[in-house]
Amino acid sequence: MSYVCDTISVDCDACFVINASECAPINIDPGLVPATVYWLHITDKFFTTYKQQVTINPDGSFDINLTGLTGRNTKYSGDWQLFISTDEAGAIVAPVTFAGTSYQCMIVRFV
Repeated sequence: MSYVCDTISVDCDACFVINASECAPINIDPGLVPATVYWLHITDKFFTTYKQQVTINPDGSFDINLTGLTGRNTKYSGDWQLFISTDEAGAIVAPVTFAGTSYQCMIVRFV
């Protein structure tokens, strides 16, 4: 399952947009249970998907590990489409919450 913003999947308006700096670590606070391990699925503008396990920090946030993504996190790289799941295959999506609203996916836009 992928949440790429195109005409065949979830509407882009249904994803929470995160503006990120290309020169700083990316920390996301999705309102998930601390100390829980999830799978983060990142899809770039070329529809290449990268997966990584993330453990939710005590404050409810997590950091995206940029190892292997260097050069793909610039304003010229295009947006990343992200979703979080409880399994590596991405079959069980974990909804994320921002400002009291639940989302199935996130867009990271580099500024």
